[in-house]
Amino acid sequence: MTETPNQAVQKKGKGRALILIGFLLFIIFMIWTGSYFSDDLEALVFTYARDVAAWVASNVLLYSLIFFLLYALVTAFGLPLSVLLSLGGAAVLALALGFWPAVFLSTLLVWLGVVGGSWGLFEFVSRYGASAFDSLIGPYLDQFRQGFGRDQFFYMLASRFTPLPPAVMTVVPAVLHARRGAFLAAAGIGFLPGVFVYAAMGAKLGDLIGQSQEGLSFAAVVTLGNTWPLLALLILSLLPLIIRLSQRYFSSNTNKGDTP
Repeated sequence: MTETPNQAVQKKGKGRALILIGFLLFIIFMIWTGSYFSDDLEALVFTYARDVAAWVASNVLLYSLIFFLLYALVTAFGLPLSVLLSLGGAAVLALALGFWPAVFLSTLLVWLGVVGGSWGLFEFVSRYGASAFDSLIGPYLDQFRQGFGRDQFFYMLASRFTPLPPAVMTVVPAVLHARRGAFLAAAGIGFLPGVFVYAAMGAKLGDLIGQSQEGLSFAAVVTLGNTWPLLALLILSLLPLIIRLSQRYFSSNTNKGDTP
């Protein structure tokens, strides 16, 4: 039996969710069972992080430029490194500048990088690869054509909160000849919540490293003041489910209203 495009997308989304959940559980487990880390390794990691932060504190503009360019390239090429870059970059900035300056600067740099990288990919596909991608993924585009026909901006904005990879939701609008202004507005607004949440998580991790003298403990990580970025990430991860349920609800009510 041939799977439909919707089934393929759902499988990919479930796979990415399972990988993310597994990774988070692994991190929590390793922090909780600190004995699995040797004291020498932990001391080396903490020392290296503080050394990097000291350089960043003296070269904020250069670091910001390098980080922005790196993030834009990662986004444009669709490399699966964006989450690690967001967390690591914000953690280093928190060690160098403090928690809230790191949150705001990291949010700005990542947001500029992800929007800029997406724009570059959008322009490249629109000008040079639209026909090639159309012939390659044409059957999968049918589910998007109707939504684009109704309202490009809101459809692209809603798609930023789905489990689809960001690169997919950059290539698809380019192949379907979406308006540049609508694409940039949807990308700018749609990326911002996730960018802020990951920046806050990374900055909180860096803040904990900076305050710790003997390493991280599970109790220190899960205190009330430290868990709000994790709670924000949980809420953000539930948005695709909320959007899907809302679509089904409004679709069913619309069909009932149309029935005589």
